[in-house]
Amino acid sequence: MIKKLHDKKSFVNLILGLLFTVLLVNLLIQAWSLTRDVLQMDFAAFYTAGESLNYGLSPYLNQIVHSPPIWDGIDPFIFSRFQYPPAAAILFHPLALLPFLTAKYVWLILSMIAVLLSVFLTARVFPLRASWQWLTAGILICAFFPLRTLVERGQIDAMTLILLTLAGYWVVQNKPREAWLAGFAIALAILLKVYCVFLLPFLLIRRRCLTLAGVTCGLLGLLAASYIYPGGQNMWQEYIQDVLPRISYHNEGLIQERVDAELIHQVTGDVGEDATIKDGRVYQLYGFNFSSNASLMRVLLDEYFEQNATISRSLLSLLVFLALSLPFIPWLLRAGIDRKADWRQEFLFWQLVMVVILLASPLTWTMNVVWLLPIGVVVISAWRDFGNIKLAIPLILVVAGMVFAALPDHKTLELVDYFEKTWLNHKYVLSEMLVLIGGVAYLLLTRPDQDKIQR
Repeated sequence: MIKKLHDKKSFVNLILGLLFTVLLVNLLIQAWSLTRDVLQMDFAAFYTAGESLNYGLSPYLNQIVHSPPIWDGIDPFIFSRFQYPPAAAILFHPLALLPFLTAKYVWLILSMIAVLLSVFLTARVFPLRASWQWLTAGILICAFFPLRTLVERGQIDAMTLILLTLAGYWVVQNKPREAWLAGFAIALAILLKVYCVFLLPFLLIRRRCLTLAGVTCGLLGLLAASYIYPGGQNMWQEYIQDVLPRISYHNEGLIQERVDAELIHQVTGDVGEDATIKDGRVYQLYGFNFSSNASLMRVLLDEYFEQNATISRSLLSLLVFLALSLPFIPWLLRAGIDRKADWRQEFLFWQLVMVVILLASPLTWTMNVVWLLPIGVVVISAWRDFGNIKLAIPLILVVAGMVFAALPDHKTLELVDYFEKTWLNHKYVLSEMLVLIGGVAYLLLTRPDQDKIQR
């Protein structure tokens, strides 16, 4: 009997191992190919902002008229596509000292390391004790379609993922030094994705005073460093007066603000409509098609406020955040404001707050859905809870959301004609909603003192 059971486990591990190997090889080949051949337009915007700083120029303007031209390879407007605070532009200064292709490979490696570290940190809280669990987690990562879109665009979301995962891991340690470190990590995440500021009300409610102090000191330090940076004062003035209003009202695409098309043609030559030139090398603009939106706020904006040109995206984002935060109140009351919850529950709580940020932020794209990966580790770790019908239902909802998010969307599968006008067009928003609903229900149904882990 024992031998049969062992043979069955070995067979399962063999199948999972083969599947993981195939998916891993496929991911690595595609990631390397995308980095080599595709512009990775989001990273190109970051890199070009660093290039502008290297020449003492504004990272918020298209510097294609400069000699030599400083251009991200796609921007047709007089404004650059870089919309982050000045301190973020300074962070890309070192990468911009490297040749563009070399910097792309470095960025790819850093992004993959960030994703893996996030998964390993989560596994420290929600242990994966069996080999099949680690293999399942590896399969999820390699098959997770938003990770491939992150590589295709070269987005920064892997960095914010590791920062917020680190912050959650440090917060639940309930130690002064870790609390400060968590605050510094959140401050840097806010710098890279402003809507991470939505974490602060929950830190206040949970009375994480040292972490809040760390956030404050971290932000002040980063702001001060960027302000005294050469040209930093002018960058901050430009960011506050010009960039933030554009982000809020999304009016950066006005026709009269376009660059002369002849300037762009002088840089690109005759490479064709689907290609461009950056740093003397020809790149394809796109690696594959995909549905880009993963924000509930933007769905509401398009569906119900499309005709209202004066609606503030920031205000609507805040309203969505407040509405989605309401389900956490019962858990906060049950776990207690003053007394500490189980450290695993607390960690899951912060992961679910990150899902709220995804849904509420107007700047959530498909690449940002990689933030869901740690929750996949939580579900794999909690596999025994599937035997309890009360806990199985919310976990099944989370699994459904994760699987739905992992699959390629209708644009990638070239099924636009069938799903463009349906809610399946918003599959990443639906995935996040399933994960949030199931995760919050699981949080509420699990007692604070249940299944404690001895640290």
